[in-house]
Order: sequence, then structure tokens, then C-alpha cells
Amino acid sequence: SCSTSVYMADVNRSLARLQSFDLDEQDDVVGSKAKWIGDLMRKLKVEDEADLTKDNFNSSTITKVTLACWLDDARDIMCRQAEMMAQQGEIIELLKTESLADKAAVIRLQADLLHCKDNQLQSLQTAVETTVQTTVKEGMMTYSAAVAKTSNGPVISSDSLKQVVKSCYRR
Repeated sequence: SCSTSVYMADVNRSLARLQSFDLDEQDDVVGSKAKWIGDLMRKLKVEDEADLTKDNFNSSTITKVTLACWLDDARDIMCRQAEMMAQQGEIIELLKTESLADKAAVIRLQADLLHCKDNQLQSLQTAVETTVQTTVKEGMMTYSAAVAKTSNGPVISSDSLKQVVKSCYRR
């Protein structure tokens, strides 16, 4: 019988990591960025995010304190985004590693299956050969026994048989 042990990747690591990933925190970071951009656009009196350029930030109406607050908010958002990207990178690496381990396990299982099929075919071939040999042997023994029972009289030689055939042919 064919049996094999299967290596399964430690899906608990990636599952735990995925479960610990805070989607609310991600939504909060995205919302904070959108709010920050909206505040900048309102205070700089621009209609489009693309208009948030250095020229608009260099306006005489914007104080150094205001710029410092915006910079502090931008740093906070960037740090939170960097942390989230690092967490996502860890999750991606775990999933890639587990995916490769799963593929290797599938290949090993396929090799084991082929080995089992080869063993089964070998067993079937041996069984067929044994059965054929036994059947032929029994048939020969039965034929020998039948020939022995029916030939109680004199056996005709091959020369005698040839003479009979020649005489039948001449007639």
C-alpha cells in the first residue's frame, strides 16, 4: 500500500498575520491623507490637488507655523503609511513562501502517486503472468491426461501416416 506524509506550509503564520492586520487603521490612514489634502486645498484656495505646488505653499499669506503644522501632519501620515507597507510586505513574503512550499508538496505528492501507480502496475503484471502460467500449465496437464486416456491402442508412425495420405491422394 502506498502512503506518504505531506508537508503542509505553516498557514497559521500568514493567517495570524492577516488577522492582525488592522484594516480600520488602513482606512484611517487613507482618510487622514484625504482630510489633510482637503485642508491644504481649502487653505491654499485651490480647486485641484495637482495645484498643491511649491509656488502655492510659498504664498506670503501662509505662516511658518502653518507650514510646520502641515509638515508635521504629512510626516505622521507618511510614517503610518510606511508601517502599513512594511506589514503588507511581511504578509506578502509569508504568502509567497507558503505558496512555494505548497507547490513543492504537490510535486512530491504527484511523484508519490506515480510511484504508487508503478507499483500497482508491476503487481498487476506479476498477477497476470502468474495466472497465465498456471492456466497454461493446467491446460497442458489436462491435454496430456486426455491424450494418455485416448491412446490405448497402437500408435501410428509418421511413415505409416505418410503412406496412408499418399494412397488417399492417388485414389
